[in-house]
Amino acid sequence: MRRSKCRWLGFTLIELLVVIGIITVLLAILLPVLSHAREQARQVKCASNMRQIYCSMIMYANDCKGILPIAGVWGETEPYFGLITADSGVLDLENGQLWGYVSGGTGMREAMFQCPSDGPDRRVGDVLGHVDPTVPHARNFSYCLNYRLRGFTAGFVRGTPPLVLWTGVKASSITHPERKVLIFDGRCPRDVANALATVDGTVASNPCPLMTDRHSGRANVCFAEGHVELFDPMIFFSPTAPTTNGNNTIWYEVLTSDTDPGQP
Repeated sequence: MRRSKCRWLGFTLIELLVVIGIITVLLAILLPVLSHAREQARQVKCASNMRQIYCSMIMYANDCKGILPIAGVWGETEPYFGLITADSGVLDLENGQLWGYVSGGTGMREAMFQCPSDGPDRRVGDVLGHVDPTVPHARNFSYCLNYRLRGFTAGFVRGTPPLVLWTGVKASSITHPERKVLIFDGRCPRDVANALATVDGTVASNPCPLMTDRHSGRANVCFAEGHVELFDPMIFFSPTAPTTNGNNTIWYEVLTSDTDPGQP
């Protein structure tokens, strides 16, 4: 029998170059689309985190006569606070009344308070919103609660240091909750409740918005009736404000009143 002859055909150099060119064009088209899709997935996860925080806050309020949890700034360790800032940019994952309404351990708590688009180098900001070079450690949270959730000062309890009593805010007392910010995705937050110095600071040079722009130039915001929406952070910021650092010109932090001066 005669052995059949097989002829092996290969690609020519021109054909290889054409194939490589086609693959390059396809990658150039697909990579931005895939990157955008990945960021959209992160944005959805971020919104889900906020919704979980919101639901935890509502469960807390249902057990506390309708009063929403208070988040403290750095240095405030009142044991009745819902969330405590243990150090600059560090959320206390062990102490805080809100944790009783969050399932899982410290790992789950930290994950719930971290935006998936934030990091891995989560730096701490100063009162102007810039990265603070004096803080050597990274943040362990991305989201801030409304500072005004503390309500009004109700007095002090003797001790060292004295325990500050705050009234808190009832969810039912929030006017137009669909327009009042309860939780927002911070740019480089120092406190889990934005420090008063950051929100109401006076005559600051070159300030930055409190809200991030890491979701394709937008920030997730959770309002007091529970819906989460993407916002341009510059809507909440005026760099030309003459007497403030720019972040309270629309009084976004006011919860129970629509008549404060400066509010549009």
